[in-house]
Amino acid sequence: MNTRRITKRRFFIIAAVAILLLFIVFSILGFATQRVVFLLTSPHHIGETTTYNTTVRTETVPTFSDEDPIIKKVCIVEKGDTFLNLLKAQHIDTSDAYALLSEVKKEYDPRDLNPGQEITMLYDRQSDDQQLMSFRGISLRIDDIRDIVILRNDLNEYDTSTIQHQIITQYARTDGIIETSLYEAALQSGLPLMVLMEMTRLFSFDVDFQRDVHPNDKFEVMYERHFDEKGKLINEGPVLYASLTVQNTVLRVYRHATLDGETDYFDDDGRTVRKTLLKTPINGARLTSRYGMRRHPIKGYSKMHQGLDFGASTGTPIMSSGDGTVVFAGRKGAYGNYIRIRHANHYSTAYAHLSGYARALKKGKRIKQGEIIGSVGSTGMVTGPHLHYEVHYRGRHINPAKVKFPPGRTLLGKEREHFLTTKINLDKVFVDLGTGTFIATGR
Repeated sequence: MNTRRITKRRFFIIAAVAILLLFIVFSILGFATQRVVFLLTSPHHIGETTTYNTTVRTETVPTFSDEDPIIKKVCIVEKGDTFLNLLKAQHIDTSDAYALLSEVKKEYDPRDLNPGQEITMLYDRQSDDQQLMSFRGISLRIDDIRDIVILRNDLNEYDTSTIQHQIITQYARTDGIIETSLYEAALQSGLPLMVLMEMTRLFSFDVDFQRDVHPNDKFEVMYERHFDEKGKLINEGPVLYASLTVQNTVLRVYRHATLDGETDYFDDDGRTVRKTLLKTPINGARLTSRYGMRRHPIKGYSKMHQGLDFGASTGTPIMSSGDGTVVFAGRKGAYGNYIRIRHANHYSTAYAHLSGYARALKKGKRIKQGEIIGSVGSTGMVTGPHLHYEVHYRGRHINPAKVKFPPGRTLLGKEREHFLTTKINLDKVFVDLGTGTFIATGR
């Protein structure tokens, strides 16, 4: 009798647990997906970086809708997949596959497909039976903010459209005090590396980071952060405003779009900060040898050193000091691997002892200021890895540390008034970020 009661009780317990588990499973799976909606909220601080938090809200959205005749099937690109192979694996007709390939090539190179990328197959529902489907086209995310959708029309041809996703833009501010180097202080303060690189480039026209920067110097920077609809960080930058205090001298730069459509960086007085040549073509290096007479470290006698040496680890990127044309790229005696670039106004620059060259770099190639042209090495007659950097004017060596260039453009009249408005607005946004005022935009 007791055994029968225990068995009956155990049966009811097991049944109740089973019903509960089924309820949980159906609640989770349902027949629904979740759409994520992001709500921007008040700012918070990361180290010395003022930024903005995001709050996530989820909404239930039916996977299949009677009002939407399109059924979607997501395919994930795996290593070794090609666009055509993916379509054929989904039993898409060969003629359709090649027609889709032709359409995709108008907007995107299918050879750039990466593992993890999604291609969505689109089907027409022909009845209430979800198994009866007719292929209609595809949807492909081609970058962080754009999809291309290719659909078959009534003429049995394919039409392509581009969907631009909303970008949420946030402004962030970072402040820091330099103890050893700008690089270390900026990263410790939470400044993203790409923003730091851009800020360094902007001040490289006027500041020699190996000699001019000292402990207790300060920096400030305001920049943009871009997120997609799902809250995924797309990129950070550009710099909107930055200041660098060097030995009690404050240098400021502002990003500004002129009335004639040019976007550039200007100082307090409306002069472009970009000049013909950068002061230093390498970041994070130390000046190990100056221009002038010195005792040669290998030959042992005094000799004119006709450039600057920057000590850095092998592989450190080297930038072109200015816009120009490559006139030599190759081996050059004691210089080892060597690059020479011709610039405007009779200037040229040379870069020696490189470990390697940028891809596709060759004689005759046009180069932009700040573009990576090679990397630090120890080729030629050297005692260790470093960059030997020279500046030539009308074919003669000059001291790179003493070259001074005028600004490329000074804003006057209405252009200056327009710039001052930008300057006032950016200054206000920067101050508001410091006081915790919320600032964010969507587009």
